[in-house]
Amino acid sequence: MTASVNSTVLTLTNDYKLKGPNYNGWHRSIMLLLTVERLSAVLDEVAPQKPVDDDYDQHEAYEYFHSCDSKAMLYILGSVDKSSTDSMEGITSTKGMMDKLKELFSQTDVHEHHELVGLIHNTKMK
Repeated sequence: MTASVNSTVLTLTNDYKLKGPNYNGWHRSIMLLLTVERLSAVLDEVAPQKPVDDDYDQHEAYEYFHSCDSKAMLYILGSVDKSSTDSMEGITSTKGMMDKLKELFSQTDVHEHHELVGLIHNTKMK
């Protein structure tokens, strides 16, 4: 089973690399991957603060969250075209990466849609 899961992960990260215009499809794929890998919670939960005392449960929660967050960031970095990874330099959380990528690429489809509508209107007028 692990081999098939790893194969699926490799397929998703290799075949659906974010290149800009494919943001919506990439977003669906990466969210599916993070959900299957049980990592999507790092997008919704607030990162726990590093415990200052010896509370075992707090240490466990802190370590678990940051382990999941690191794994999710690796999946995202592996699924993004190398030319886009520079824009995420210095970002230290999965949520931060996803927010930055949304900021950079989610408007691409809207812009292309407006261009297409303009072309259609111009074509009809001729």
